[in-house]
Amino acid sequence: MRYLLLSFLLAAGLTIPAMTLPVIAQTPQEIEIQRELGRAQRKAIVAQNMGLTEPQAELFWPVYEQYRERVDAQLDKATRAVIEHAPHWQKLSESEAETVIGHLLEADMRLVQLRKDLKSELSAVLPANVTLRYLQIDSRLDMLLRAQISSNVPLVGMQPVMIGDPV
Repeated sequence: MRYLLLSFLLAAGLTIPAMTLPVIAQTPQEIEIQRELGRAQRKAIVAQNMGLTEPQAELFWPVYEQYRERVDAQLDKATRAVIEHAPHWQKLSESEAETVIGHLLEADMRLVQLRKDLKSELSAVLPANVTLRYLQIDSRLDMLLRAQISSNVPLVGMQPVMIGDPV
C-alpha cells in the first residue's frame, strides 16, 4: 500500500505542473503530449501495484487496454463539452449550463457502466481479489485525476483562481 501511495504522489508531482495552465490556453499538441504522459504514468502505477503473475498479466493487459480506450472516449466527450463552453464559462446561459450538465452526467453514467462491464470481463478471467485490487487502483487514480482537472476549471460565474494564486 505504501508503494501505491508513493506512486500516486509521484504521478501527482509529475503531472500537476503541466496541469496548471488553463485548459483553453493549451494547444492540441500540448494536451495530447500531456495525455500520453498521463496514460504511461497510469499504466506504470497499475503495473507496479497489481502484482500479477505472468499468466494473469497475459489475461489482464488486453482487457485493461480496451477498457482505457473506452474510458478515454467518454472522458473526451465530457472534456469537449467543458472546452466548448470555456471561453464564456463566467457567463453561461441557463441553456448552455443545462447542456454542460447533461454531457457531464451522461459521461458519469457511461463511466459507471464501463466499470460494471470491466468487473464482468475481469471476473471471467481473474480471481475476485485481483479484480477488486484493480478496481481500487483505478478508482484512486480517477479521483486524483479528477481533482487535478477540477482544480483548473473555474466555478461557473466565478473568476478563475489557480493553485498557488493568493486568495
